[in-house]
Amino acid sequence: MVIATRWGQALVFLLLAFAPASTAHAQWTSNGNPVCVYAGEQNNPATVHDGAGGAFIAWQDTRLGPSDVYAQRLTASGGIATGWPADGLALCTAAGDQKSIVIAGDGAGGVFVAWEDYRAGGADGNIYALRITSTGTLASGWPAAGLALCTAAGGQGYPTLSVSGSDAIVAWQDDRSGLHSDIYAQRVSAGGAIQWETGGVALCNLAANQMFPSIVSDGAGGAIVAWQDRRNGGSDVYAQRVSDSGAIAWTANGEAVCTFVDDQLAPRMCGDGAGGAVVIWDDYRDYNADVYAQRVDPAGAGQWTPGGVALCTDLAEQYSAAPIPDGSGGAIVPWSDFRGGSGDLYAQRVTGAGVIASGWPANGLAVCTAAGDQFDPVGVSDGFGGALITWDDARGGTAAVDIYAQRITSSGGVPSGWSQNGTLICNAANNQLRPAIASGGGGDAIIAWYDERSGPADLYARRITASGSGTVDVPEGGAAELGFAPPAPNPMGPYTLLRFRLPGPAPVRLEVLDLAGRAVKVLLDEAHVDAGSHSATWDGRDEAGARVCAGLYFVAIRSETISGVRKLTVLR
Repeated sequence: MVIATRWGQALVFLLLAFAPASTAHAQWTSNGNPVCVYAGEQNNPATVHDGAGGAFIAWQDTRLGPSDVYAQRLTASGGIATGWPADGLALCTAAGDQKSIVIAGDGAGGVFVAWEDYRAGGADGNIYALRITSTGTLASGWPAAGLALCTAAGGQGYPTLSVSGSDAIVAWQDDRSGLHSDIYAQRVSAGGAIQWETGGVALCNLAANQMFPSIVSDGAGGAIVAWQDRRNGGSDVYAQRVSDSGAIAWTANGEAVCTFVDDQLAPRMCGDGAGGAVVIWDDYRDYNADVYAQRVDPAGAGQWTPGGVALCTDLAEQYSAAPIPDGSGGAIVPWSDFRGGSGDLYAQRVTGAGVIASGWPANGLAVCTAAGDQFDPVGVSDGFGGALITWDDARGGTAAVDIYAQRITSSGGVPSGWSQNGTLICNAANNQLRPAIASGGGGDAIIAWYDERSGPADLYARRITASGSGTVDVPEGGAAELGFAPPAPNPMGPYTLLRFRLPGPAPVRLEVLDLAGRAVKVLLDEAHVDAGSHSATWDGRDEAGARVCAGLYFVAIRSETISGVRKLTVLR
């Protein structure tokens, strides 16, 4: 049975992009699958999930000489998605270098990509962006080689990207004044139309340096941007919210997030799920680098201790912290830590109320204290209140840096199947560096890195499951027999995993319905899906991005070969 609804209704998408995915235990190899091994170097990958257990990966590529922008899409089973070239899709091969690439899902199965661009010549970069569909084609309305978001004099760099509704918002560091760096932002539609004033909206243009922006969506069509700010002499952290129309929502030139003594540097953010953000930074108030955090609400007000909550104040140095939302208004934050003499990895969880979560030790949980240095930690939510973290690891010596990963539960434990000092992702010859990670849904993730096993840097990737296995592990059972497996978990946590199996290729409609049979969220709208096992996640939000109310819902699937309905309970 399929609940009656208007199957042709066109709504905003969130977790789409079902490309062909092979059956379980298919194509992944122990040291990773090649993403691109073309001539030249491929490095500095950026990645985001595709909503179907796979990932989009963008990178800098020197096969033609200068650094260009290429991308690839991998399926959940490790293959190249249909329509994508084997050696990567060229997004921009314009003159000069393109670098500092950022990527985000477009909510309709494809991705937005933005970068720092030097096609104009000289030492000053500009900001460009592009949108690519799930099948590897240029989205309608976008110019080949990218749309100029800002080409003002003086140069622009360090882009950061978020998606609000169907549009992208990009913020950057801007030197158009000729005297100091400022922070600007621009909004661009799904169809490639500039939405705000030419050259971008000034979020802060005070006569001092504002640098290194970080951005999150505000859940209402706009964005929150934080940056490092020297208006008071030393470096502090400020933030600004810009509305969907490009209007400044908070105090002109930004609200102070932290102006404590000495320097606060390099802010990074994640959303808090309520229209605000959790901001973290490197803090020198005690004359060595510590990790602090603050939560700001949609009005720009700090919600925690003035000056920030100390996540780690050990006398050694702590660097490179990276916030991961915990699904409850707080964050899990890993960092590189030198309390043991070499670089180790620690993490801390701060709750939505601004306190250290129960079970997490003061100054952080040891994630990895193996010999040698561990550095460059990045992570994603595991969908169950915990985190998946990956990093560069030199436990085998600096001539052989490898990639490891670890899963941490919401209570600060290491789940069964994961090694206490991390699970090996790749230990091929020579160095593997700078991992990027994309959630695969249901506690799984795809990790990409640049790899020197063959000499010049290539790109490789590997999938890791929630159990710590390096193979794809799509459960059989209900999905094989019925075509559409029950959601898991149910009742759902921050996410629920939806699995189905097709006996043959077909257009598929997948959506969440309320008790009246009305579409709450369309996950797949008559998109072509190949035969085999597939999965998607739903985060409990409707088409407008708002959290749905607690209660009973239905998840319905319809295609030429299968149809079915499953009950799903949402708790708040």
